[in-house]
Amino acid sequence: MRMEAMRKVCRYMQKDHEVLKLPPGFRFHPTDQELIISYLSEKVLDNQFSSIAIAEVDLNSCEPWELPSESLKNHLNSF
Repeated sequence: MRMEAMRKVCRYMQKDHEVLKLPPGFRFHPTDQELIISYLSEKVLDNQFSSIAIAEVDLNSCEPWELPSESLKNHLNSF
């Protein structure tokens, strides 16, 4: 049931491209299985798929020590 709910959230975010308004204290902490089934497999099958909850970073455009700051760009208001 939880994975189906996560799929619905990902589809909603992909369709509307809006920032989710979540309650204070909400923590996005999916299991490995949920990440693979609900996000990574969808990303592989559909190149246009995107998710607000998971930041995308081009690993070839930055140095390893820059990754933490790159992953937080445009996502600082989500906490």
